[in-house]
Amino acid sequence: MAEEEQEEQGEDEQIQAPPPAGSRVNQFVVLVIIVLIGQVALAYMLIDKIVLPKQRVADAEESGEVLPESVESEAEKKIVKTPLLHPLEEILLNPRDEAGIRFLRVKISLEVDNEEVLGVLQESMVKTAQIRELLARTMNNMPFHMLDGPEDRMKLRETLKGIVNESGLLETGEVRAVYFELFILQ
Repeated sequence: MAEEEQEEQGEDEQIQAPPPAGSRVNQFVVLVIIVLIGQVALAYMLIDKIVLPKQRVADAEESGEVLPESVESEAEKKIVKTPLLHPLEEILLNPRDEAGIRFLRVKISLEVDNEEVLGVLQESMVKTAQIRELLARTMNNMPFHMLDGPEDRMKLRETLKGIVNESGLLETGEVRAVYFELFILQ
């Protein structure tokens, strides 16, 4: 009987024994190693794909060597074409509304498709004034509820773009987009 009690106590001690302290440390070490391997791989990719091609091109330019196109194309930056924007003066309007008097304060910029049109707009105050008046009349005739939401503003941009393009004021090109630099509706 005494032997059975000792065996049961031995089993209880075995069951209640805490896990070895080294297992958590081992898990942490494995995690640190995985993170370090990831960082090394990322550093290799950055150096191989970005830094070295630029260095090769710079070295070749200094020594006057001609590099294959593949090496040059890796080092080239993507050229982003800047939009051709023409800002219009601020417009203050009273859009239609049955509930009361409303005010719209808006500053518009037009993105045009070529530099010739941009030059015409910058040089000709008459064209700019005609376009500004056309946009002001269009927005002034719109009811308030067609101007107040974000979706409504997107539709308004497309509407204004279409009206300017259909007006014939820009003979050599067209408006690509209309942007609101300021849009306050009260």
